[in-house]
Amino acid sequence: LLPVVADLSGAIGHFLTAVLLWNATFFGHWPFAVARVAGTGMLWLLVGYGVLMASLTLADPDVRRWLSRERVLTITLAAVTLTVGWLTYDHLRPRDLTVTFLDVGQGDAIVIHSPTGKTVLIDGGSHDRAFRDVGERVIVPYLAEVGVKKLDAVILTHPHEDHVNGIASVLREVPTDRLLDAQSPAKDSGAYEGVLSLARREEVPVERLERRQRIDLGGGAQLWILWPPKELIQGTSDDENNNSAVVKLAFGETSFLLAADLRAEGERFLMDYGDDLRSTVLKAGHHGGPGTTSDEFLERVLPEQCVLSVGRNNTFGHPDEETVRRLRRHDVRVYRTDLDGAVTFRTDGRRSTVSTLTPRSSCCPR
Repeated sequence: LLPVVADLSGAIGHFLTAVLLWNATFFGHWPFAVARVAGTGMLWLLVGYGVLMASLTLADPDVRRWLSRERVLTITLAAVTLTVGWLTYDHLRPRDLTVTFLDVGQGDAIVIHSPTGKTVLIDGGSHDRAFRDVGERVIVPYLAEVGVKKLDAVILTHPHEDHVNGIASVLREVPTDRLLDAQSPAKDSGAYEGVLSLARREEVPVERLERRQRIDLGGGAQLWILWPPKELIQGTSDDENNNSAVVKLAFGETSFLLAADLRAEGERFLMDYGDDLRSTVLKAGHHGGPGTTSDEFLERVLPEQCVLSVGRNNTFGHPDEETVRRLRRHDVRVYRTDLDGAVTFRTDGRRSTVSTLTPRSSCCPR
């Protein structure tokens, strides 16, 4: 009814919001201004509200008269018994392996949390401007939310920006034991060189990934490096992608094949080496681009689920429609970060549950 008034009130609101954001950003960069804390979880949330309600109830004189010494002792013993019982059960119960494919737009970031609490980050980058520093905006907050205070390893599969340009923020914010690098050739990758320089300054050991290298994550979970070979392949249409590190994660009867940015030629080279590629879950190579995840490759892997890490309306046209149809012809259930958001697999080694930000969550036996 009054467009001028609407425009004026909107402009005032915009200005005040901009001042608020600038103020928070300015002071947030001061030393010790920000403290990242883990999510409380439902149990501690209920405990907190219980203590609050008990405090309010005890303010009533009638309640305090009712609470004789014997009743206080009984309630205290019951609370201590329940707490000790819960903590004992929580400590002794078998732990699951969780693998989360974060929604970082057009890029890759995979967080592995082992049954013994070890955490590995594989890649961390994005082409999407909306994410800007994907390490600061997505990866570090996620690690804080799930209570990760230290990374046992960060794996760089190859030097492309959409896989590494958020790693610097991760190294600055989260203590990291070591950086494992495929050390494939890089062309003008400023982010990659920046990560290596920062690792040296932060005294994070940088190690080269070796084919057939095994990384023990504890509790029966194992990481195997299947690719690249010691002598990197040359002469393909895309050597940088075809030399990207391929990782297989195994835990009991469940396994994950993480194909980084491997393209069709790289898939053929990998199959020629004769490794056992069979896996429950496949992270499709090169974001499901044209020619990837061939019929022959799928017949070797035999996945039940496949994750496509892609950005919404990305300019690369990923995933390729034919790749998606091919996966479905092989009866593979497809999860896409552009449609499902972050995709998390939780497994005890036999059965897995899949959770997404959409109502497509399901239980899927091996």
